[in-house]
Amino acid sequence: MSTKIRKENPLNLPNKYTEGGIALLIFILAISFASALTLEDYVSNLDTSFYDGTINITSFADTIVDSDSNGQNDTIIFNLTTDYSTSANFTANIFFEDEDLPIVSDTRSISSTNPSFIMNISTFFLSQSQYAYYARIYNEIGQIVYESRKYNTSTYADYETGTNITALSDENVNNALIRINVSLDVTKNETVNISVNLEYNDSIISATKETTLSSPAQVVSIDFDNETIKSTHFNGTLSVESVQIGNKIIEFSHNTFSYNYEDFAKTSYIKSIESSQIDNNSNNLSDIFRFNFTINVKSADDYTLEAALYDLDNNFIASLAKNETLSTGLQIVDIEIEGKDIYSTYYNGEFILSFAKLSIGNQTKDIVFDAHTTNITYYTDFERSPLPDLIISINTTFNETTNVTNVSIVINNTGEAPAFNIFVDVFDNASYENQSSVSFLDVNESKTFSFNAEETINESLFTAIVDFDNFVDEADESNNIVTNAKEALPSLTVSSFSKIYANDFERVFEFIIKNNGQVILDNINWTIDLGDGNSLNNTTPVNLTAGEDLFVYVQHNYSSIGSFEAIVYAFGNNLSANKTLQVHVGDLQIDSFELISTVNKNVVFEAKIRNDNAFSNLTGINWSINTGDGQVASADNLLSLAPNETAFIYTEHGYSQTGDYKVNFSTTNGLYLDTWILPIELLDIQASDLQLLNLTDRETIFEFYITNTLTINLSNVSWTIDTSDGLINSSTIFALGPNETAFVYAKHNFSTGGTFGINATAFNGTLSDSTNITIMVP
Repeated sequence: MSTKIRKENPLNLPNKYTEGGIALLIFILAISFASALTLEDYVSNLDTSFYDGTINITSFADTIVDSDSNGQNDTIIFNLTTDYSTSANFTANIFFEDEDLPIVSDTRSISSTNPSFIMNISTFFLSQSQYAYYARIYNEIGQIVYESRKYNTSTYADYETGTNITALSDENVNNALIRINVSLDVTKNETVNISVNLEYNDSIISATKETTLSSPAQVVSIDFDNETIKSTHFNGTLSVESVQIGNKIIEFSHNTFSYNYEDFAKTSYIKSIESSQIDNNSNNLSDIFRFNFTINVKSADDYTLEAALYDLDNNFIASLAKNETLSTGLQIVDIEIEGKDIYSTYYNGEFILSFAKLSIGNQTKDIVFDAHTTNITYYTDFERSPLPDLIISINTTFNETTNVTNVSIVINNTGEAPAFNIFVDVFDNASYENQSSVSFLDVNESKTFSFNAEETINESLFTAIVDFDNFVDEADESNNIVTNAKEALPSLTVSSFSKIYANDFERVFEFIIKNNGQVILDNINWTIDLGDGNSLNNTTPVNLTAGEDLFVYVQHNYSSIGSFEAIVYAFGNNLSANKTLQVHVGDLQIDSFELISTVNKNVVFEAKIRNDNAFSNLTGINWSINTGDGQVASADNLLSLAPNETAFIYTEHGYSQTGDYKVNFSTTNGLYLDTWILPIELLDIQASDLQLLNLTDRETIFEFYITNTLTINLSNVSWTIDTSDGLINSSTIFALGPNETAFVYAKHNFSTGGTFGINATAFNGTLSDSTNITIMVP
């Protein structure tokens, strides 16, 4: 708490204050190396060999030769010698670590007189001086019988490399195509396919051209047509990482100029997509999920627009399609999904249009993949479909001769849609429990279940729950539990008695008489003893329904300074209750005590204390505030007040929980004492009435309430129950309207017996509240 004090001359009056809710786990493998190896070194040294005892390679050899006798080496020959002593057919393959190189293979009969595989690779595929490789041998039926660890070839510094790239360039040809010009150093006259990949945003477009190459040099142009460029929907720089010439892949890094796909588009295309939620009836629930497609129409025609909506778990949600006649220019096509269809997904998160396609008849004009990702949405933000509403009632009849209670339970569907797979649980407050079900219940249809509970007593309390596991989505989940009614009992209390105003000798009191029983109370009377020999009585008795409060305000002028004990008495229906309040009258007065600001659970109080004596100073004045949650603050320095002077005291305090509090402010100078009690209520989400509904062996059922005490909707409500033997989490996120209450039921099987503290917590963003009980488990 923090406090500020301001004094004020009685002629200088103060201004009035106004009051301003998938974890990612990363595993790191720690490896201890005897020497400083990189991760790549470690992986490359792994022994991945396999040997089933059939055949083994005893030596690896590679040599480079000049196969065409032109004075330059052009072929690497591999000789793999085995230890095979009989005769059988095998196939050996050599795989290079550089995956751009082809696999080389040799199939032959291996024997003691012919123990080696011989295979070769043209150096035209190579560009390095050394390569890593491993060998694998297959038997006649294709089973792997041997695999070597990795080996390195010999180092070869001078060999024929075949055709190579000397330069790359790109150009825009009249906004009709992008041309990639590949400059080649040609060493062999041949006809080959030359392919270029343009990479952008983790995607690739490709173009291939058959070309007859002639040494010693040649420039080959590879064209990407306008439709291919349009299909990228990309604006920016593309990159070339490699070029394939025949079977040879040549790595060559090149970044193009910046190109905008729209400059090349000659036919209509999807320019952009936006999504929004539409609430037509202003009830804070969206009736429509709308997708706006902006189409750049190059030619007027009848168009078809199609798309598919998925969630991020790749579950299909809906197909979108619309036929529309569009004129040239930018046109917007709206496609809508009903909000109830989004609600029925029970999905919270982003949605994605996996593709969007624009076509005329059977001709596709444009298609965009991963076309649009929506903002995060919650299914509870959308209108619901017509839903069933299951209402449960119970009636019990006890047989004193057999000690058997007949429990009759009626389930009625009062909703607007049928309900399927309905389960009913029933249990008493001892050891009885049972369950039954019905597969279908139509609108306005009811079903009666009858159970016979043995070894019961007349006072047995039975509880019945329909749809405990929430298999049925209902319009109202609050009417799914019922207990057999017990005798209603009367009760009367004085729930509050406080001073709400003071001025000189005048005091105004408030007290509350509450019917906290279960029946109507007739002819309730009250009287107040003001402690100075005076008393006041009500003149008209009142009737109070169950749970009803009576607020009474009394004004009284005391005739002298002093401390008085005021007592309120309430009586009627053979019931009585009372409450006492200490009243202080003197020169030191508390004129007012108010809550002037509330922001979440942070509050600011203002107190006015005044010297009511017109002639004498008051010194040595202390004050204290008890915030009602166990926190107490008092004056850092004693105050002095001149005649008729007023001091304003401001206290800031942060409460840890919401709820009702009685805040007590008092001040004294040793001679005079005055106090003021201020009830306050901090509103947000509220968890309450946690109770153990059933305990059978170690299986328990808990119930508690979640209430939105605010005046706005809470759309993202969840809960947990910490049983001290495990954590129960809510399986769904739901919404609560203003002052709406949800009933939560949860099961838990305890692993052992003992005493357990149970904590139930409700959440909505930064708002939370908890309720606790302690239970004994046998």
